[in-house]
Amino acid sequence: MKHLMKKDIISKEDALIKAKAILSKYHDKHKERDAQREEKHREEWERALDWEFINLVADQFSDEN
Repeated sequence: MKHLMKKDIISKEDALIKAKAILSKYHDKHKERDAQREEKHREEWERALDWEFINLVADQFSDEN
């Protein structure tokens, strides 16, 4: 916002409105990329949880014997 205020010599309120519009355009433009990243992170998270669960079960099983 500071950059917008200095660049265009506008009020804080106008800079906030302009900043929100810029951010909205950015999110719209990168929506597909962000969805792919989110899906990849979710898959990695689930793999990590599965790995931890398998290790927990293996530890419990080895402790019982």
